[in-house]
Amino acid sequence: ALLKTLEEPTSRSVLILVSSHPHRLPATIRSRCQVVRLANPDADTVRTWLGPRTPGADVDELLAISGGAPLRAMQALQEGWVAEGRRLIDDLGALRQRSINPLQTVEEWGKRPLTLVFDGLKRCVNDLVKLASGVAGIPVCHLRMRDDLQCLGQGIDLRELYRFNDEILRLERDSTNNLNVQMLLEYIANRWLQITRPGGQ
Repeated sequence: ALLKTLEEPTSRSVLILVSSHPHRLPATIRSRCQVVRLANPDADTVRTWLGPRTPGADVDELLAISGGAPLRAMQALQEGWVAEGRRLIDDLGALRQRSINPLQTVEEWGKRPLTLVFDGLKRCVNDLVKLASGVAGIPVCHLRMRDDLQCLGQGIDLRELYRFNDEILRLERDSTNNLNVQMLLEYIANRWLQITRPGGQ
């Protein structure tokens, strides 16, 4: 129906198709659209706009975890992305130290919204990859947890982090068709235990 509408729009009409992942749209849709990319506003403008709308919040922290997008920053505050990042970094640290029962960790993850956990894991691992790359001053999602992340990722092979990141992305896709969420989360915890095993792989 959308393709038909794009091919034969009604007179004097403008259709606006908004997508955060335009590359996922079918080529038949993309070929009939004019692409207009909207850049994020500058940081000072965002802070001025966001400050009164997020009283008491750390605006810079929200902007870091939302990639500088003001509406996503508000979403981050409402959904607790920063707190979730803190929990996951603590969990991954405890798993690496073998100071917590992995099944207990997985059980706690399973009590929270799956999208919150997967998005949080992706941000954490993405930060670990960035820090492991060795680029000085590289921005991370978890602005106030940089030192914790540096410690968490110390000594882990960068290639293993890339593989782990890819696996999380794959499992997130699989979760839409897999009712056994517990098994997916257990796999993530076990893979993390493998790549952080003392002495390497």
